[in-house]
Amino acid sequence: MLVIKEYDEIINSDGKNYDATSFNGKLFWAYRNSKDAGNEMLNFDDNCSENDIEQIAKLLRKFAITEFTISSTWSSLLETLASFDEKGIKMQGIVRVYEHTNCRQRKKIPAILMRVE
Repeated sequence: MLVIKEYDEIINSDGKNYDATSFNGKLFWAYRNSKDAGNEMLNFDDNCSENDIEQIAKLLRKFAITEFTISSTWSSLLETLASFDEKGIKMQGIVRVYEHTNCRQRKKIPAILMRVE
């Protein structure tokens, strides 16, 4: 699994070590849920707003993250993908990732592989 040191510090300090310039809520929860699920890559299983996508694109580059996945099934997923595309983050294909769930039984679900250019 990729490591975002700044987010691990937030997790390990119960939110006390918080740097607003490196933080985005959607990115943080995608990171935390991806680790919990056992995914190797960052996976977004929730929809992102246009404002989130702009900040997420900057932070992905800051953290040197070149690939991630999206397993969100929200109806506005097409708009989300278009927004990422405008920020130089392109769809690469379909892969399978572990679903983030509260039960111990993990299952793989389809996700869109994204590449940061």
